[in-house]
Amino acid sequence: MFPSSLFSAGDTIYCIGFAASRDTDISNYLSHYIKHFEQSPDAHTIYGLVPGFNPNEFMMQFQPSQIEYLHSKIKETTTLNTDTLPVAYFTYLSYLLHQSDSLLMKSITNPYVHTFLLLLIIAANVAFFKSRSSAHLHFGSIIFISGYISMAAMIIALIAYQNVYGMLYHKIALCNGLFMLGLAIGSVTTFSKKDFYTFRIILLFVGLAMLFAFTVFHHVLVFYTSIMVIAAVTGSLLPLLLKKETVNNKLLASTLDAADHSGALCAALTTPFLLLPVLGMYSIGVLIILSLMLLICKP
Repeated sequence: MFPSSLFSAGDTIYCIGFAASRDTDISNYLSHYIKHFEQSPDAHTIYGLVPGFNPNEFMMQFQPSQIEYLHSKIKETTTLNTDTLPVAYFTYLSYLLHQSDSLLMKSITNPYVHTFLLLLIIAANVAFFKSRSSAHLHFGSIIFISGYISMAAMIIALIAYQNVYGMLYHKIALCNGLFMLGLAIGSVTTFSKKDFYTFRIILLFVGLAMLFAFTVFHHVLVFYTSIMVIAAVTGSLLPLLLKKETVNNKLLASTLDAADHSGALCAALTTPFLLLPVLGMYSIGVLIILSLMLLICKP
């Protein structure tokens, strides 16, 4: 959460976070802090939380070798989040759900349950689309996959932001707003007679690659742009396919709408309980493979 931090090595280990890169003389900083500690607003709170607290413990610093040893010991006994594998979130969620008396809460973390539901929903959609026509099966499959990609990418994006910055709550509205804006932009881009289908899927690859790049380079503009690009491409496919069918657009619209929501439902079921706990941010690779399927299913 902080650009830089400092660890103490007393009986109690303290981590002091700095809001900016630490470029001050630490020994002088700590001496000044300890000298005025009794008058600081933190003193009463810290004394209440840590009985027997001695501010001089802040002067005891870990050596780099000691920090490395501490981290290695923590990794041996603790599940830790990394930028690409934020597995600790889901391990904690699993423990929390298993403590519930509800059978539903306990079974929701079972990967076999999610796999069964995923296959059941896919089978039901294929049967429904096929009962209408081969064109409905073809177009419905495209929208089902795009709905899955858009929802899964959004879930992955929110977890990625939380994992990198440590705080998501104040950005949820902005992220959702950019996603909806992307959907609107994508719909507007379908006015041309040419569908530019292949170009749209290539753009989807770029958006997914940008989302993964955010977990590496931590640039927030890359994150926001990736959300809009992914939403714009997936949001453009439904109106694009409606232009392909002129016999019964109302029937096709209902098929595509059902496919979009079913795909998003499958993503909501599988992404937080199957993809992210196992693959972390590498789950984006699964979405890229699904994007290749969109190219194969080109109308």
